[in-house]
Amino acid sequence: MNASACPRCVDHRIATFHIAEMDCAHEVTILQSRVGSLAGVVTLEADVLSRQIRVHFDGTRLAGEQIAEAVAQAGMRAWPVTSAAAPPRVETGVPWMIVAASLACAAAGVLWLAYPHDLWIRTLLALSILMTAPATGRRAWQALRGRRLDIHVLMSVAVIGAVAIDEWFEAATVLVLFGVAQALEARSMARARRAISEVLTVAPPTADVSRAGTIDTVPVEQVTVGAAVSVRPGARVPLDGTVTSGESTVDQAPVTGESMPVRKAIGDDVYAGSVNGDGALTFEVTRLAADSTVARIVHLVERAHAGRAQVQSTVDRFAAIYTPIVLTLAALIAVGPPLFAGAAWHLWIERALVLLVVACPCALVIATPVAMVSALSAAARRGLLLKGGAVLERLAAVRVVALDKTGTVSEGRLAITGAEALGAMAMDEALQLAASVEARVHHPLADAIVARARAAGQEPRPVT
Repeated sequence: MNASACPRCVDHRIATFHIAEMDCAHEVTILQSRVGSLAGVVTLEADVLSRQIRVHFDGTRLAGEQIAEAVAQAGMRAWPVTSAAAPPRVETGVPWMIVAASLACAAAGVLWLAYPHDLWIRTLLALSILMTAPATGRRAWQALRGRRLDIHVLMSVAVIGAVAIDEWFEAATVLVLFGVAQALEARSMARARRAISEVLTVAPPTADVSRAGTIDTVPVEQVTVGAAVSVRPGARVPLDGTVTSGESTVDQAPVTGESMPVRKAIGDDVYAGSVNGDGALTFEVTRLAADSTVARIVHLVERAHAGRAQVQSTVDRFAAIYTPIVLTLAALIAVGPPLFAGAAWHLWIERALVLLVVACPCALVIATPVAMVSALSAAARRGLLLKGGAVLERLAAVRVVALDKTGTVSEGRLAITGAEALGAMAMDEALQLAASVEARVHHPLADAIVARARAAGQEPRPVT
């Protein structure tokens, strides 16, 4: 983008970074505060699903290295997406540390009920705390470096306070429950990433490019706009383009949801991911692979997932206000009575720490994002790409649903629901003869007839 397109910049630039530690809106808020406050930054767009941020900035006032340094100061690592080095692999499997901490906490509870041996109970609870505290502590440190007091800061102080007043079980339980909720959210996000990335697999990874009378098979990323691409009958269209030669029916259901194949001739548009029918086609590429219709749909959904539902934003605002209030009240309780009433310091410090432990609203803050992300990933696995939590939240107010075409609530494939043989011919023989005639025809009606015959156990005969 040039300067004329952005009145705020002399040299408008866009840089995309992969952020390995960006798992949820907590990191997004920190990055927006840390990176968004840099001189020269115009906007910052975060995509939690792909763990990427896209920064619009003025190249005369800021460099990409300074953005990466600001991310590092926030306690995270940034890799330019254009870098040859691959971003670090983020583990999304079973969170064994959380599992082990949960088992240790549960074992301590069993010992407390059955065999109250203080040493073993403390040891198990200490192990549980040591296994779960680093993750919460890291996020609390990120928030403090970003000059924010959030739920992670409150929880860290509450855990320290619980240990200080010898309430080890409360400290371990708070950390384990918080860790389990975060693991569930991370797992739901990983499922959503996989479900959305599978949408891109409808387009083949290679294309048959016509060059000087020969056809070369090359990766779609290497095909340029204007190249001539050939598509064999029955093959998937690799890129968006305009037909320049041939005529065929094309199944566009994977892209547009259209239930019936569409006839394509010279001058018609074809989309990456659609399935060619019975005729060969040659088309001129009009969009690069990264800008195809399917890719843009995925990018829109990924970007929309960064949008917050109203209830999520409300809870986050509540946590941002609630945490400083609780910390202030705890400080007043700890020092107020001893200073002004001569009360015992130990007693009121203990009561202040009890307030921190009791006031920790981890269930309220965690429940909303986990529910939202789980619902979005479950919908994506079923082929429903919802544009973020805000859209999902509005479904509660929907009273009427309008469906625009066949294939939305049906399979989108023709099927024979009833057949009748005329004259003295048996039904099985009639089905077999009809299927034999239609077996070599690539048409939805022909396919339905062949499928009905095979369902009745009648295979098509050779036709001469």
